[in-house]
Amino acid sequence: MNLGKITVITPPDKLFNLNLSYLLVKPSNTVKQQFQTILSKSIDDLNIFIYDEEETDISWLLSVAQQVDVVIIDIDHCDPTTKSFVTFMLAQPNVH
Repeated sequence: MNLGKITVITPPDKLFNLNLSYLLVKPSNTVKQQFQTILSKSIDDLNIFIYDEEETDISWLLSVAQQVDVVIIDIDHCDPTTKSFVTFMLAQPNVH
């Protein structure tokens, strides 16, 4: 069994292909480790977009959130600016 290729994308980059895509918003180390455990069993090629602690490009965040298949937000680690957009993002069907 071969594991799939994982491509990590951070602002300001974007990647457009047909791979299953995830966006992690302000993930803590615990969330990153849990996600890594899940990914370690994947045989599909995946895109992982990461909007991490130092990121402030809200335009990129909202654009990518509309593009990906699944958005995972660690609300407890969001800064005040990001939190102001979380309500909008949580209303989307692909956000968890």
